[in-house]
Amino acid sequence: MTKKKVAPFFIGIIIVAASLTACQQSDTRGIDTITLNGKEYYMIATELQLRSISTYGLDKNYMQQNDIEISDEEWIPIGTSDNPFTGSYNGNGFKIIGFTDKHSDSTLFGSANGADLYNITFSYKNTENIDIEEKVCKNEDKCQIYDIFSE
Repeated sequence: MTKKKVAPFFIGIIIVAASLTACQQSDTRGIDTITLNGKEYYMIATELQLRSISTYGLDKNYMQQNDIEISDEEWIPIGTSDNPFTGSYNGNGFKIIGFTDKHSDSTLFGSANGADLYNITFSYKNTENIDIEEKVCKNEDKCQIYDIFSE
């Protein structure tokens, strides 16, 4: 009898663990892609996906697919001097909400080399003394940065 009670208990734990793993994978790895003009774009829909660009690949093409509100959690800029962002990020006319209010001392991208960063809109409450173009990337080399907006 003891074996019958223990076995279902362990099976239940395995099922719950497998469910949690599947949920975690869909949050960090379950990203939609689209191909336009022969280029594959990873569709960024959530703050977690935006924060995870470094794990998807700094050399990939990304396209925002809706407004994204940024939390108070510490922002770690995308790309470093040792491993810069070299892909493209298209904000696609959608907003990144609250980034400059909550992370005024940070930039969206830390370091980029030869990247295309464009069509990015920051939406924020505090509009005093903010150079919105400087919020895109701290260190850039040979990048195309254009169509940066604020509201």
